Amino acid sequence: MRHEIDSAKKEVSFRVSPLLYSMDSLEVAANVFSKQAEIFLEEGGRSWTVTLRSKKKEIAAGTLENLAGDFLNELLNQEYRKMVGGFNRKISDLILMQALYSAKSEPTIMPPLDDFSVGAHKKEMDELMKRTQKEIERFRPAKGAHVVK
Repeated sequence: MRHEIDSAKKEVSFRVSPLLYSMDSLEVAANVFSKQAEIFLEEGGRSWTVTLRSKKKEIAAGTLENLAGDFLNELLNQEYRKMVGGFNRKISDLILMQALYSAKSEPTIMPPLDDFSVGAHKKEMDELMKRTQKEIERFRPAKGAHVVK
């Protein structure tokens, strides 16, 4: 990760791609880090510049570098949560819909879950599960890869 450290200002700046990370994920990661640092975001075309200003009175350059790495890990976690949530949403919607229909006094409106899942929705659920597994594999670090903690 390329970054710029300004020890006098207790800041570290780095760029992230809007193609990889959503603004929602950036906002959640910034909220998680709000006790440790002030977070500034500058939008600039193909990348966003994130600046973290430590809230500690004194901080070493190496600690600022670690702060940036920790922020990027949190950003990745938030983006992953968003992605998995999107995959699981359709499945959750199907389960919720079945529960709501089952709670009605007229159970004949919708078939039981077993009959329901055997139909066209089972194929869709299977496809969602396959896509989810592929995405998990795509974002899993390779064996022996260095992961910043």
